[in-house]
Amino acid sequence: MTIDIAGTLGFVFFELLTPLLFSLSFVVFIWGALLYVIAGGHDEAAREKAKAVMLYGVIVFVVMALIWYIARFVANVLPG
Repeated sequence: MTIDIAGTLGFVFFELLTPLLFSLSFVVFIWGALLYVIAGGHDEAAREKAKAVMLYGVIVFVVMALIWYIARFVANVLPG
């Protein structure tokens, strides 16, 4: 029995890990938006914290998209 390590790692990364991390970044962004709405205009420190949480969600989303595109490019370019 032969184990295809590259195929297994590709499946784990592209089919399991990537959608999970995209989903988590979206949840973090929504959580920050909710914190921002709840803070309203009363607490400036809470609003700044909420903005930071939303920014972290966007940054994680962009980084994951870049990693996903680079990994897809490499997977398509390499023979096999």
